[in-house]
Amino acid sequence: MGFLDFLRKKINEAKEIIREQTTDNISNKEKKFAVDFKIEDLNKLESWVKNKKTNLENQEKEFLEKIKEKILLLIKELKEKTEIAKKIDVGGRKVEEKIKLVVQENLYNYLRHIEKLVESLESFEANDTRKTVEKLDNILLNFDKQSRMSYEKSTILIGKELGSMRESIRKFLGDIHNISNENRSFIKEHDTIKFIESKIKEISNIENLNSDLFSEINKMGAEIKALEKEAENIFEKIEQEKKSDSHISFIEKRNGLESKNRELENKTSELRHLADFKKLFSIFHSDAKKMESVKKYEEDFQESFKEDKGKLLLELFKEANLNSQKIIGKIEEINTMKDKIAKIIIPEDIVKSLELEKKNILSRIEALKYEKDAEKKRHDKIENSRKEAIEEIKKRFE
Repeated sequence: MGFLDFLRKKINEAKEIIREQTTDNISNKEKKFAVDFKIEDLNKLESWVKNKKTNLENQEKEFLEKIKEKILLLIKELKEKTEIAKKIDVGGRKVEEKIKLVVQENLYNYLRHIEKLVESLESFEANDTRKTVEKLDNILLNFDKQSRMSYEKSTILIGKELGSMRESIRKFLGDIHNISNENRSFIKEHDTIKFIESKIKEISNIENLNSDLFSEINKMGAEIKALEKEAENIFEKIEQEKKSDSHISFIEKRNGLESKNRELENKTSELRHLADFKKLFSIFHSDAKKMESVKKYEEDFQESFKEDKGKLLLELFKEANLNSQKIIGKIEEINTMKDKIAKIIIPEDIVKSLELEKKNILSRIEALKYEKDAEKKRHDKIENSRKEAIEEIKKRFE
């Protein structure tokens, strides 16, 4: 078996050990607890995880210390063997000079790769059970890929010294494999506890969020009830106000004002019919300014009259000597009526104000109900996530 094949075999074996997820070290009693797990048991489960973690931390420390010892040993051996290899002289070998140069150059390259490997191992931090082995795998795989060609070309003339280095790496991998194998159950349990711990945290966060949501939903429910009561009170006020003397008086005054405004519109229309705009156009056709005034009144009589109380219209008719007395009388009648209407004071429409207030409250109620339903759906979704997290914990113990 080649070195690369050996390297891959050991790495795959180590990964397989770590990849397995069982709970061999968890008692039947603990498994029973997990199966019957309810949310009220969360504190008990947290306490159980805490106790397990304390024990596992000691085992993890011991596991990582063993790995560190093997790393330091490999570093020491590689440094020593590198110094020996640096002193190798291929000059005396009975081969072509071209071959000597190739070997010497590749020996130098290979030793540089060994030195880089040593630097990587010296800066390596073994502080995580799973990642430690995986990182070591990557370091050694990268070393093999980068140095393989230099090694093979160097061993044309130099086999023993370089083979000794490779044997140190091979032994290191075997030792790591054995340490992982010996700690198989610890690694499995370590992963299980980390998983459960993460799920406990997830459940705890969900509970806090659900608590806030539940509080907000209750708050909105109370606000909806208060607003519904307020809307009911306003409805009663509206019914009472409609029967009150003040509202009856308001209706009478409002109707009277509307009647007078209709009468005013009728009189204004009568004035409009008295005005002979065709004659005015024929008289002032050569005066652009007066033509513009006539056109303005003809197109929007009501608005034009409102602006100047018929003053300009009266001037035009007087100048044109067209039925000015009738026009004057009608304008005075209209303006007198407008002055009287302006003095009529209509009190505030209490019913209308209450209706508007009720409408605003009902809109607020609808908005709150929509918001409350949305929060309920969110609560249900989060609750499902909590149940899923609990089921995942249970499955971990099966």
